[in-house]
Amino acid sequence: MSRRELTLVSYLPRYLPLVRVANVRLARKHNIRLIVKNSGHDYIGRSSAPNSLSIWVHRMKGISAHPEGFRPAGCNLTIEGHAITAAAGTQMLETYRATGLMGRTVVGGNGRTVALGGFITGGGHSILAPHFGMAADQVLELELVTPGGEILKANECQNTDLFWAMRGVSFPLIRISDQRSVSLGRLALT
Repeated sequence: MSRRELTLVSYLPRYLPLVRVANVRLARKHNIRLIVKNSGHDYIGRSSAPNSLSIWVHRMKGISAHPEGFRPAGCNLTIEGHAITAAAGTQMLETYRATGLMGRTVVGGNGRTVALGGFITGGGHSILAPHFGMAADQVLELELVTPGGEILKANECQNTDLFWAMRGVSFPLIRISDQRSVSLGRLALT
């Protein structure tokens, strides 16, 4: 994007479909408001803004399972129990399908098209919260891009200030979240 293009940004945000550290640095260098958009379920409109650079993370998808436990980066401990790693753009429906095949579920939202990145950084209100806590309480590790363009892993052993701040506070460019999953019991409806 040339300097001329940067000054001719229309009222609508200019979208970049891929997360690149260079995009974050470009916005910082030219003092352009940076908006991170996932699935766009922000009812007060924080996922779009005029004259901004918007990075769409919706296509960052994928889930992997850690059935025996999860070892956060830089930690000398393994957190016992089942956990998943899911990319920020993974939607609730995709998460429920994947964990259901494992006989598990996550503390997730009711909106099937809501993506995990925004859901978790918004706290993660769920019908399961009274029993298991909020979704943000289940996070074991985050990989994120800072406003300075650094890619960091945050967990209880490294970048702990970011780890605790991210659990329920909106912040740009969460790439991966590791979340505990809970066992599904049998449910009989009468």
